[in-house]
Amino acid sequence: SAGGETSSPLPRYNFKEVNMIEEKEKNELASETEDKKEEIFEETVSPENDEVLPDPEKEAEIAKIKAEAIAEYEAKKAAEAEALNKKKDEEKKSLRKTFSACGWSVLVLIGVWMGIILGFSAVIGFLEILSTSEFFNFQTSPQDFYMKYYLVINEVSLLVAVFIASLLLKTKNPVKPEKHSVSFGKFAILFPICFAISTIGNIISNAFTIFSSFFGGNATDELTEILSSTNVWLTFVCVGIIAPIIEEIFFRKMLIDRLRPHGEMVCLVVSSLFFALFHQNVGQLFYAFGIGLVLAHLYYHSGRCSLNIILHAIFNMIGTIPLFFYDTLLELEDVLYRILEEGESFMILSEFVLPIMLYLLYALVLFALSISGIIIICTNYKKIKIQKTQSALSPAEQRTVFWKTPGVIVSVIVTGILTIASLF
Repeated sequence: SAGGETSSPLPRYNFKEVNMIEEKEKNELASETEDKKEEIFEETVSPENDEVLPDPEKEAEIAKIKAEAIAEYEAKKAAEAEALNKKKDEEKKSLRKTFSACGWSVLVLIGVWMGIILGFSAVIGFLEILSTSEFFNFQTSPQDFYMKYYLVINEVSLLVAVFIASLLLKTKNPVKPEKHSVSFGKFAILFPICFAISTIGNIISNAFTIFSSFFGGNATDELTEILSSTNVWLTFVCVGIIAPIIEEIFFRKMLIDRLRPHGEMVCLVVSSLFFALFHQNVGQLFYAFGIGLVLAHLYYHSGRCSLNIILHAIFNMIGTIPLFFYDTLLELEDVLYRILEEGESFMILSEFVLPIMLYLLYALVLFALSISGIIIICTNYKKIKIQKTQSALSPAEQRTVFWKTPGVIVSVIVTGILTIASLF
C-alpha cells in the first residue's frame, strides 16, 4: 500500500466451507464422546451375563464430558463469530469512508466544474450587453467568442474541478497497483467491444428519449450542437486528447486506487456508475457506464493509466470524425433541396461524391467494429473472471453500505436529477 499505510488482506469467508468445517467438528466431537462412552460401558459390563450394570457415577461422568465438550465447542464458535463481526465492522467503517470520499469528490467535481462554466457564461452575457452600447466596441462578439472556444473553457474548468475534488480523496490513502503488461491482441480487442457497447447504449438512450417525448420531453443533442459550432481541429484536440487524460486520471486512477482494497467488483461498478452520471445526460449515460466497466477492468488488472488514456482517446477521436463531414452534409442537404424543389441538374452532386464515399466507408467500419464487438462479447463473456475479493463482507453487505453512505446518496440524487432533466 501507498502513503505509508500498511494494509493486511482480510481473509475471505466462504460460508459454505464454514458450515462444512462446523459439521466435521461436530462429528469429531460426537466420535470422541462415543469412544469415551464405550470405554466406560466396557468397564461396567458384567463378564458373566454381559448385562450392563447400572452405575450412576459413570453416567454422570458421561453427561459431564458431553456438557464440557459442547460448552467448549460453543465457546470456540462464539469467539470466531465475535472475531468475524469485529472484522466486518472494521471493514464497513473503512468501506463507508471510501464510498463517502468518492461520492463527495464527484459531487464537488461537478459543482465546481458547472460553477466555473456558469460564472464564465454570466461574464460573457454581461459583456454581450455592454457590446450593444456605444461606449464598447468589440471586434468579435463575446457570445461568438464563447461558443468558438467553449470546449477549451470546458476542459480548463474540468481540470480545475478535478484538482479541487482530489483534495477530498486525500482522506483515503491510495493503494498503488502492480503494473502488468497487456499484449497487443488483448488490448486491440477492446476497441470493437467499446464500439459494440456504444451502439447498444445509444439504442437504449434513443429509446428513453422517444419514450420521454410522450410526456413532454424535448431532449436536444446539446453535445453535437456544441461540437459542430467549434473548430473541428480544436474539437479533435479537446475531446480526443485532453478530456480522456483528465477523466482517466480521476475516474480510474484516483477512484480505483482507493477502492482497490475492497475488491474488483466494487472498483468496476462504483467508478463506472460515477463516470456515467458525471456526463449528466441520457444520451451518454448507458454507453458511458458500459465503457467505464471496460476501462476500469483494464486499469484494475494492468495498473497502467496510460493504456486507459490511449484506449479512451482513440475511441473519442474516432467518434469526432463525423464532424469533419458536418459542413459538407449541410451543403449536401441544401443541394438536394434545390434538385428536388427547384429542378436543378444532378450534375451538381459530383463534388460530393468523394466525401460521401469516405463517410459511407467510415460508417461501414463502425458497423463492422460494432458487430464484431457484439460477437466477441457473446462468445467470451463466460471467460471474464472477476478477481475474488478478500473482503469479510458479502457482496450484498457491500451494496448495503454503498447505498447507505450519505456522500453516495447525495451525489447520485443530484447527478440523477441533472441526467433526467436533460430529457426535457
